[in-house]
Amino acid sequence: MERIGRAEGKEIYYFHWNDERRDYYLERLPKKQRWVLFVIGDEKLNDDYRLLAEKSADEYLVGMNSTGIECELIHDIFDDVIIKKRYDKGGLTGSPDDYEGTALTSWWTDEFDWGYWMSCREMEHDEYDREIRLMICVDFTKKGVKKYLMHCTKLIRKGWIPRSGHKGELFKTKPIYDDEIKKPLRKSQKGFEKD
Repeated sequence: MERIGRAEGKEIYYFHWNDERRDYYLERLPKKQRWVLFVIGDEKLNDDYRLLAEKSADEYLVGMNSTGIECELIHDIFDDVIIKKRYDKGGLTGSPDDYEGTALTSWWTDEFDWGYWMSCREMEHDEYDREIRLMICVDFTKKGVKKYLMHCTKLIRKGWIPRSGHKGELFKTKPIYDDEIKKPLRKSQKGFEKD
């Protein structure tokens, strides 16, 4: 797992799902520290998403945000795993109030920037969650998005907020994949001005 930066009081780490050390990383996900997960997926990899959910959805996972073409599928799988784990532990599952203390899950269709920004700021206003100091990004895309995540992290540290009404996109052509970003992203590229 590679540290890609720090924003909003959180240390941010990244790994690509195809990394040969993936199993090692999955076995070492936080077990005594509250944390946030940001998942990026463009393909229907149900079994892989379920494996990540099974390994990560415990009482210490505070939030999971997903983006990419399959963000809704990822969200649904995480919800299913969270409900099943709660049920298996004998917890109530009949009403929305029964899920207090479980991970909040959200998906961000075509809003990569908003999803990442929200993950960085996950529930910081809530007294219960002020201890969140860790975020892990798991990339299921073929091309990788690490460079873009690093760029967004730098912008967030400078106070950037995704523009409302523009689906949160930094760029109209959205060069988010590592092979599309040929040189460091510059401030002159449109789309990250504050409203």
